[in-house]
Amino acid sequence: MTQLQRCKLLHPCKLLPDLIELAKLGPSTLTLNKLNQWLQYAGLEMFKIDPPKVDVPAITKIMSFEYAKNHYILPIDVSEKVTIATDQPFYRDCHANIIKLLNQS
Repeated sequence: MTQLQRCKLLHPCKLLPDLIELAKLGPSTLTLNKLNQWLQYAGLEMFKIDPPKVDVPAITKIMSFEYAKNHYILPIDVSEKVTIATDQPFYRDCHANIIKLLNQS
């Protein structure tokens, strides 16, 4: 199995120690940017959030600050569909609740 095939099969957190070791061996270091690029390759979407562009009134109509804070999520776009950012992409306990919450609004 190639390293590329292995990367696609394993959870990103399980590969992090290997990535750190690889970074020590190579001429470059493991940076946040490189890690983000790798997470995108692993299938996670990445967004750069521009705080002034977030429509706070629209977001607070669908979700309270406390709810978002407690579930490590941040609605960043409310248009035809709702886009929610998180720093915990593998925490999925709240997905069903979010769907119910969005269907009510």
